[in-house]
Amino acid sequence: MSSLRTRLAGLLAGLLAAFGLVALTPAAAHACSCVQDSPRQHAKGADVVFTGTLTRIDPPPWRPIMSSGDPATYHFDVDGVLKGDVPSNARVTSAVSGASCGLEGMAVDRRYVVYATGAHELSANLCGGTAEVGPATVERVEKVMGPAHDPGPAAAYPADDGAPVGWILAGAAGLVAAAAALAVRRRGRRTSHA
Repeated sequence: MSSLRTRLAGLLAGLLAAFGLVALTPAAAHACSCVQDSPRQHAKGADVVFTGTLTRIDPPPWRPIMSSGDPATYHFDVDGVLKGDVPSNARVTSAVSGASCGLEGMAVDRRYVVYATGAHELSANLCGGTAEVGPATVERVEKVMGPAHDPGPAAAYPADDGAPVGWILAGAAGLVAAAAALAVRRRGRRTSHA
């Protein structure tokens, strides 16, 4: 009877481990391809265009099944607005991976010209024209858009919701797997001493 319990506990631990491997593996990515456009074309397709320094990147909340299209949030200290109205602390969402046309590869403490869509919730993508500011980048955009103006007052964004549900579920699954493995190990010791 104890041999059957040991086998069942081992089977349960194996199933939980297999589920963990499947659930924690990211979804397959697809390639993003963009048509090269001019600053004028990018500006035409954007609701807002601004320059600013990237201060922080928040990855998407972790879930058991992730996608390359899950949204990351990019936080900017805006220093100039070329189109639309933008707060001095703009945040922009984009797919976490360049495979889904996300702004992957951007670095904190670097200055960018950002082409985004939306009114209150801004979003951008790899094909929209967002790029690191180079020697003539802003000059080229200002030729199309006119001179930049100051950003608006800082926006009050809602606070984070706290711990993502995915972390809690993953932690619980890990605890169950560890408890099952420990139970199998203890039963195995008892059986060998009997």
